[in-house]
Amino acid sequence: MLATLTPIGQMRHRITLQRQTNPTRNDYGEEVPGTWNDVATVWAAITPLVLIGNEFIQGQQVHAKRILRINIRYRADVIPAMRAKMGKRIFNFQTVSDKDERNIELEIRAEEAV
Repeated sequence: MLATLTPIGQMRHRITLQRQTNPTRNDYGEEVPGTWNDVATVWAAITPLVLIGNEFIQGQQVHAKRILRINIRYRADVIPAMRAKMGKRIFNFQTVSDKDERNIELEIRAEEAV
């Protein structure tokens, strides 16, 4: 049975897909993470999932991780190692799947640290 596609009217969020360059080494031999480069700007439907919370402590502050579902039109170049940016918000991809395996729509599970 085919799943229904996300109505185009729900794709009201403008996100920028980004890919990280390969890490490099500095003068001291330390690995320096690659920079994030823009790949494309697309329309997306962003839905918070039930799994909101997962608090953790970092730098003596309590943070929460928000798990989201992002639906975009199909692109062959989107992989889980990428992320999306919307304003100051960053969504790190966890999984990328081809909805219905028909090359029409991608469903992305992403995590946003808040």
